[in-house]
Amino acid sequence: MGRYRAHGIIFDWMCQNRGLSLEVDALKAVVDRHMALCDGLREHCTRCLATRRWGGNVVLMVVDAAFMSIGLNYFTSVVPAVAAYEERMDRGLAPATLEELARVDYDRVCALWKNRRSWHLARETAAALARSDGDDVAALRAWAAAAPLETWRQDPVGAVNGVGINTYQYLRMMGGVDTSMPDKIVRRVIAAIVAE
Repeated sequence: MGRYRAHGIIFDWMCQNRGLSLEVDALKAVVDRHMALCDGLREHCTRCLATRRWGGNVVLMVVDAAFMSIGLNYFTSVVPAVAAYEERMDRGLAPATLEELARVDYDRVCALWKNRRSWHLARETAAALARSDGDDVAALRAWAAAAPLETWRQDPVGAVNGVGINTYQYLRMMGGVDTSMPDKIVRRVIAAIVAE
């Protein structure tokens, strides 16, 4: 991963939206100081870009994105709920493919996560992504590679009720697109870097 590519989204945002003309090497030093505090980030990003989050299981990635979309704490709420879903899925008690998830009934899964909106988002996103050949990883990667950013609301996934720009970008990232999502943590880090 090239030096610019690793932090490209931060450079682009700062140069386009702040009108800053910082020297790239000086900016890289600031970014690198912040990134050094994020142990395991490179490994996480590599796994994400290779569509290997949740062991490469796209259904778990979609469920993760759907649960995350309502803004609860990722590590204390979303991760345990997705892990519980995975356990049920492994026992044949929850959908294991995008095609199955696209047909899931709320009553079948509500014991895991009570939020109807999240399940609607998961179901409709799965329906938008599912392919007839059943290759969920290829489906997510093909969608992500072709998914537009500028007109994201017109995309079949972007048009799903409840999918905002953060969820859309998160799914694109898990599908292998080297991008970022403008969530509060990313905005906080960028603000700290700009302040330096």
